[in-house]
Amino acid sequence: MQIAQIVHESYRQARSALVFGTSLSALARARERAFIKALAAALYSALPAEDMQVFVAGDSRPESPFGARRRLHDIALCRMANTLPGTDDEMPYIRDILCQVELDFTREQRLALYAANRLRVSAAQEKLLVLALAASELPAQLAALQAPARCAAFCLATIPHPSDWEDTSEQPTLWRCPQQDWSEMR
Repeated sequence: MQIAQIVHESYRQARSALVFGTSLSALARARERAFIKALAAALYSALPAEDMQVFVAGDSRPESPFGARRRLHDIALCRMANTLPGTDDEMPYIRDILCQVELDFTREQRLALYAANRLRVSAAQEKLLVLALAASELPAQLAALQAPARCAAFCLATIPHPSDWEDTSEQPTLWRCPQQDWSEMR
């Protein structure tokens, strides 16, 4: 899975989406939703298979293997299977978690760390944390997340905050920290 390409394309799609808001904060939230929708669709498209399902926080589908409408992560791309196939007791379950995503658009280090912690306890093969940051905020955030991000599956993506999209030419940046230092993904 080319996670950098997926994030860049999702950001491009979200920036070009026709969204409206009655205030600047409502417009930013609409842009956030456009990014989440584009990212979920791109992840699903990256691994098309009949047994794949993507779960998105805020999705209105009533049934899920998580129970009711509760979602454990903002986005989870899962390979599904059924227990007791062909019987009345057949129920779907998550066989593999291929990618889990947490998004934080608040610009608060504490909330970014909480999101990183949720990914650390995940069994996903790929773990993506998406933060909305200005370039000037990046060094402090990288330092704060360095220890929790030390695993080969963990990827950090930074994008401009949705309220700044009209005023910036910054593009998403992706990072990994499998050992000691962060390395930018290209």
